[in-house]
Amino acid sequence: MTAIATRDQGVASLYAKLEERVLERDQVGASGVFYDLVRAGRPLEEMLRETVRIHAPYTHLPYHQRIDNGIVRFVNNDHCLLSARASLRLRALVGAEFEFLPMAQTTWYVPTGLDPWNQLLGKMPGHYNRARRDGAPVPPPEVHLGDQEPLYLDGDIDERLNHWLTLVQRGEVVPAYRVFLGLLDDEEHRDQVLAHLAFAGLIINLRRSTSGLALRAVRDSEPASRTLGVSVVQVKVIVGAIGAFVAAVGGAFLAIDTGVAQPQSYETFLGLVWLAVVVTLGVRSIVGAALAGMAFALLPGVFQTYVPVRWGEVPAVLFGLGAISVARDPDGAVVHTGRQIRQALGALGSTISGRPPARVAGAAAPAPAASGAVPQASQPMQGVGR
Repeated sequence: MTAIATRDQGVASLYAKLEERVLERDQVGASGVFYDLVRAGRPLEEMLRETVRIHAPYTHLPYHQRIDNGIVRFVNNDHCLLSARASLRLRALVGAEFEFLPMAQTTWYVPTGLDPWNQLLGKMPGHYNRARRDGAPVPPPEVHLGDQEPLYLDGDIDERLNHWLTLVQRGEVVPAYRVFLGLLDDEEHRDQVLAHLAFAGLIINLRRSTSGLALRAVRDSEPASRTLGVSVVQVKVIVGAIGAFVAAVGGAFLAIDTGVAQPQSYETFLGLVWLAVVVTLGVRSIVGAALAGMAFALLPGVFQTYVPVRWGEVPAVLFGLGAISVARDPDGAVVHTGRQIRQALGALGSTISGRPPARVAGAAAPAPAASGAVPQASQPMQGVGR
């Protein structure tokens, strides 16, 4: 990358010097060059653009975390960009006299934010590695995710967006980035693409952040979560609040789509049926929730088309009975059925191979011995604590 093309070679040399000082992690030197640019009368937008050009290749990382020796460590590699964006917003608040002050703070921070991955490994100084090098040469920052060419997909905008979000969910960083660049070139649907980008960012942050890991820990095992110091009550309150917020947003969109927002337009019984459908098929499973939505939309239509009218309320009754059965199996019908299929396949494979069937995770434990029966002697079990 080259510095900005300008008629004033002196200004161009200043930006080249700024890049040199930033890459050397010289905060004092970079700030000095910034002051020279301010004295030269360069506009804030130009200085901001050049600063982002300098640091972006070294702060653009595939992931916000590293896993080294089983330890998850997070980095906020977008702080340089966030600080730069705030410099524009704060200008209107601090007034003309201090309009360059936020950008001065950004210029001071940027040299410490380069290549946060190697900072975590202790290979170079910066915001995440405060170790002094005592005169040792500073290694150059590393580019972890280079420039990519846009990938243009066939199909309508909804199909392309769904494909992109699928790549995001799978963690396929480079293909997802290339598809996003192709979508961003579609000016007609750019607003829709940016809206999906915000949604994808929310998903990624929730799944990989500390809060997301705490949510999953509570879902998997509440006792284990308490052992790790996670407040189960607090997590459940937060989930309830987020659920209420999502429901409110969904209700607002539904009202916009139907053009009606009256209490009598939304029956309480209908909401109970929705809840029964999701709980029946598995509220803990993403696949179960998806199948629940399909069942709620398709099953009543099937009954209305192929079954007499007097049987029209049967789907709601079935879903209600299914919800009651959750008391027996809280994971829902989808997970329960999958577990039974795995057990059947395991038994079939054991019959063919002649080996005893392995117990499927989550399956019922073998029945205990009858009262008074003495178990047969056996060798001590390996790995059991004494």
